[in-house]
Amino acid sequence: MIEAILPFFFGAMMIMVVVWFTLITRLFNQLRDKHPVTYENLGSPSLFYNNSIRNNFLFLRFLCKNEFESLDDPPLVKMCRFARIYLSSYMILFFIM
Repeated sequence: MIEAILPFFFGAMMIMVVVWFTLITRLFNQLRDKHPVTYENLGSPSLFYNNSIRNNFLFLRFLCKNEFESLDDPPLVKMCRFARIYLSSYMILFFIM
């Protein structure tokens, strides 16, 4: 039974990774273009080039502690809320698998 659903979970997680990369790239671009000070405070993160443990920690703290709420940018706040929920969903699926 478990062997039958394992490919489904694996495929779903692969698709979720691609969606996450797309979402984060858009989020980084919006931060860079509309909120350069916040973007610099996060270490000027990018998907591959400036991807360090420190930048990842700063970005996750930014998402988890609702630091994006103070930016007064409704589309960005909506995207950050979605990213937080999406990350939580991915982590739950990862641990279930």
